[in-house]
Amino acid sequence: FFFKQKTAYEIRNCDWSSDVCSSDLVDNSGNVIGSNVTDSDAANVFGNVPVVLGSISGTKFRDLSGNGLTADDTPLGGVTIQLWSDTDNSGTLDTTKDTLVTSKVTDAVTGNYTFSSLAVGKYFVSEVVPSNMIQTGPISGSYTVDLSAGQNVTKRDFANYVKDDCTCGT
Repeated sequence: FFFKQKTAYEIRNCDWSSDVCSSDLVDNSGNVIGSNVTDSDAANVFGNVPVVLGSISGTKFRDLSGNGLTADDTPLGGVTIQLWSDTDNSGTLDTTKDTLVTSKVTDAVTGNYTFSSLAVGKYFVSEVVPSNMIQTGPISGSYTVDLSAGQNVTKRDFANYVKDDCTCGT
């Protein structure tokens, strides 16, 4: 007896790191040869790992004293926070070269925002400063986040001082 050897190729399941959605195995001609292959045989281990997503979150504050992020600040809702991807790999936010991933409006009561389901990568978090305010925190104006798999980065907070209350350098 002679057996024709078939080579199994994987079409990854959607829950794993791929854009193909199937759990069937196919041979080199594209014929489905099985879907119940186990990892008990070392030849069947394809080395996939599940995609573990992360998040970035923080709070938007009204800076009551004009001195940056401090304990006397109160939550400020309704402000747009932006998430950028470091498209040009410069490590510095450049809104003409980097990609705006998404925006969130801070919660009306808590001032909180969260960007969830984020893949590994370098991100920038910035705010759209309301026209009647000046940004007092962070000092750099934005945050740079090197997000690892499954990492949940917190306390990327922003503060603004109302211009009418401000005698600081504008």
